[in-house]
Amino acid sequence: ILNALGTPEERLLAVLGAGDFLGEMGLFDPEGLRSASARTRSPVEWAEITPQTFEDLLHRQPAITFRLLREMNLRWRRSEADTIRDLQLKNQALSQAYQELQQAQAELIEKQKLEHELEIAHVIQASLLPKDIPQLAGWQLAAHWQPARAVSGDFYDFLLYPDGRLGVLI
Repeated sequence: ILNALGTPEERLLAVLGAGDFLGEMGLFDPEGLRSASARTRSPVEWAEITPQTFEDLLHRQPAITFRLLREMNLRWRRSEADTIRDLQLKNQALSQAYQELQQAQAELIEKQKLEHELEIAHVIQASLLPKDIPQLAGWQLAAHWQPARAVSGDFYDFLLYPDGRLGVLI
């Protein structure tokens, strides 16, 4: 007996054997609606009963009504327990996914903070470097600062002495 037959949500509800019955829910429903579907694993012999024949049988054999009610109650309880178990499993999966999402969000926020701090450090470090390169007759001076990442440990500066000499600090 299956629920959601032929869909990704298909779920096995029960396995019936010799002497078991199925389809009683459709016989009790005024519109003949079913609550589940059946698929056989091997050839079976079966009998079909009309709603009117079913009702006549229940009037003639009240013991059958009792057996049907007992079986339907057991099936309902089993179905309820299965539903609760499925919901608990889905709740656990959702809880786990939520915790993983919270962890990923925390990591993303931490990464964004770190990137922001590195950008600030980059701006500060770049501002410490000289804006202009001194001009000396007979010399061509150039400087280039390229950190491997946002910041680096490199620093340079030029010191002009009063006597015209140039000091280079690296």
